[in-house]
Amino acid sequence: GSLQYEFGSELLQTPIQLVRISNAEAQIVEVLNHL
Repeated sequence: GSLQYEFGSELLQTPIQLVRISNAEAQIVEVLNHL
């Protein structure tokens, strides 16, 4: 039970990390475009 719970929580956290990474990349692109 606990192992499955940890696996599920990791799956829930992964998309959030991907969104944060894509947001950071988008901000970098915007800064470069403004230069």
